[in-house]
Amino acid sequence: MNSNLKVEISNFIQKTRRAEDINGNEKTSTTLTRTATNNISRVFFKVGKVVDVKLHPNADRLYVQTVDLAENRTRTIISGLVSRIPKEQIEGRMALYACNIKPVRMRGIISEGMIICACTEESVQILELPAGSVPGDIVSFPDYPGEPDLLLHPRNKIWEAVVPDLKTDENGVATYRGCPFTIKGKGV
Repeated sequence: MNSNLKVEISNFIQKTRRAEDINGNEKTSTTLTRTATNNISRVFFKVGKVVDVKLHPNADRLYVQTVDLAENRTRTIISGLVSRIPKEQIEGRMALYACNIKPVRMRGIISEGMIICACTEESVQILELPAGSVPGDIVSFPDYPGEPDLLLHPRNKIWEAVVPDLKTDENGVATYRGCPFTIKGKGV
C-alpha cells in the first residue's frame, strides 16, 4: 500500500509516507519541510524611468541602463536588448523592473535588476504601463498576496519557477497564471 498525504501546517508541509516492508508490515515515516511559495508574490516589481541608456563598453549586445525607481539613488540595470529594441525606444521611457533579483556582474558592470519585456520569436516589446504610472509604483497580484523577498537568492530558483507562467493576455496585459499585473489605483 503506497500513499502520500500532505497536510499544510503553518509554513510547513508535513509529508507522511506509508509503505509495506518485505514482510507485509506497514511502515510510516513523516518529514516536515518548509514551504517555499514559488509564486509571483516573492518577486518585487516596480515601475522605473530609464534616465540613460548606453552600449555596454565590453559587450556589443548589452545595454547599460540608468533607472530611476524612486529610491535614494538610481540603479544600473543591464539588458540584452541591443539587437531587439533601439536605444531611442528605451531612453526616457517608463518600464517595469524586477528589483529583488540578486545583483550580478555582467562583463565588469554590476546589474541591479531586470527589465521586464514581452517576447515572441519575432519581437521583444517593453510592457505598456497603466496611464499615470510613476517611478516607484509597485506591482501587485490580487490572486497572490504576500510580501516579496528582500533578495531572491539564485539557489532558491524562485525566478526560474515563476517565469514559465508569465504571459500577456489577448489585450497585451502582463499576467501571472492569468492574474494581471496590477498597480494600485492605476489599473492593469
